[in-house]
Amino acid sequence: MKNIAKLVAVFLLFSSFLFILGCSEKEDVKTLRQRLDDERPYIRWRAARALGQIKDIHAIRALITVLKDRNLNVRIKAAEELLKIGKPAAAPLIAALKGENPYVREFAAYTLGEIRDRRAVEPLIVTLNDKNINVREAGTRALGQIRDPRAIMPLIAELSDKDINIRKYATEALARIRTPAIDPLILVLNDKNSYTRAEAAVALGLIKDSRAVGPLNTALKDKDRKVRNAAAQALERINRPSPMEKFVSAMRMTNSFFGKLTSWTKK
Repeated sequence: MKNIAKLVAVFLLFSSFLFILGCSEKEDVKTLRQRLDDERPYIRWRAARALGQIKDIHAIRALITVLKDRNLNVRIKAAEELLKIGKPAAAPLIAALKGENPYVREFAAYTLGEIRDRRAVEPLIVTLNDKNINVREAGTRALGQIRDPRAIMPLIAELSDKDINIRKYATEALARIRTPAIDPLILVLNDKNSYTRAEAAVALGLIKDSRAVGPLNTALKDKDRKVRNAAAQALERINRPSPMEKFVSAMRMTNSFFGKLTSWTKK
C-alpha cells in the first residue's frame, strides 16, 4: 500500500508539473503576442524569433499573423521561423492561403514551397488565380519547389501570362518538375500563343532531355523569332557537354598526348 501511495504521489506531482509547464508556455505565447503589437520593428522581430523556439500550435498561429507585419524584415523572420518548424506548420499555412491579407497569402505560399509538403499542391494551384501578382508569383515558385506532377498543366497555362515574371517562374517551375513535364511541354511547342511556345522551349532546354531535340529542331522554323531563338538556345544547352563529360574528354586527350610522348621517347 505504501508503494502504491508513493506512486500516486509521484504521478500527481508530475501531472502538476506538466500543467504548470503548459500554462507557462501559453503565457509566453500570450506575452509574445503582445510584443507583436509594439511600434518598434526590432521588438516584433525578436518576438517572432522567440515564437519559433516554442513551436506549438499557438506559436505557429501567432507567427502566421506576423506574416502581415508592415515591416518586410519582420515578415521574413516569421517565414524563417515557420520554415524551421517545418511540416507541423504546413496545415495552418495552407489555411492561411485563404486569408484576406495579401502579405499573409504571399509568405504562406513561399514558406509552403520551402517546406515542400505535398498537401499544399492543390491549395497552391488555386493561388495561381489570385488577384495579387505577388501571391501568384509566390505560388508559382512554390509549386516548382514541391515538384509535384499535378502542377504541370496549371503551370503550362501560366506560360502565356501577360506578366513576364509569371512566365519566367512558371518556366523554371516546370523545369524543376523535370521528366513528367517533358511530353506536355513538347506538345506546347505547337501552341497558338508564341509566348507559350517560347517558354516551353526554354523549359525543355533547362531539363536537357534528348527527347526534346527533334521537336526543338522543328521549332527552329517557327514563324516567331523569339520562339526560334528560344529553341536554338535550348538545343545548345542540351547538346552542351556536362562538366563531367568535359573532364573525361580532357583526360582522354591528356592520356593520348602522354601516350604519344612515351612512344616518341622510346624511338
